[in-house]
Amino acid sequence: MRRYFPVLSFLIAGAACAAGWAVSQGVADTPDEPATLEALGERLFFDVNLSANRTQACATCHNPEFGFSDPRGMASLGDDGESLGDRNAPTATYAAFTPLFHRTDEGKWVGGQFVDGRSSALEDQAGEPPLNPAEMGMPDKDAVVARLREDPVYQTSFPKFFETGILDDTEKAYGAMTKAVAAFERTDTFSPFDSRYDR
Repeated sequence: MRRYFPVLSFLIAGAACAAGWAVSQGVADTPDEPATLEALGERLFFDVNLSANRTQACATCHNPEFGFSDPRGMASLGDDGESLGDRNAPTATYAAFTPLFHRTDEGKWVGGQFVDGRSSALEDQAGEPPLNPAEMGMPDKDAVVARLREDPVYQTSFPKFFETGILDDTEKAYGAMTKAVAAFERTDTFSPFDSRYDR
């Protein structure tokens, strides 16, 4: 039995390394189909394959371990490893409670996503980073939807939550992707209300 122990240890170590490599490459822990629209949004939020070089996800600049913000520096780094945004990505925490961009009765502009309010709602905001050359760097919506079609989980999940054949229509598929991400961003994960003030 003793002579088999080193071989068994080697095999277990090899399997553990392979599992770690798979996770580092953006391979999902489980191929299970998401049970809810929010779970689909979560999968999309952490999917590095939706960036040009397959190295950046929404969660890269909105890291849950840092309050859904970017701890890497003064300006967020893009998918190419060189491009810098105009500023550091703002936290996505409590973003669901930001009002739609509008002008108040007092004449003040309030609400909207991004510092300048250019996206009125979460769905609009979720569609911008994949196409921004300084962020996820995809050339167009067609390229993003082609990446969605590569994934067997998305092939079954998108028709389940939206409509049959949706991944064959770029505009509908891209809109569905942003709706799923926004649904995830509206969960308690982003808005835990767990501060001392909230208790």
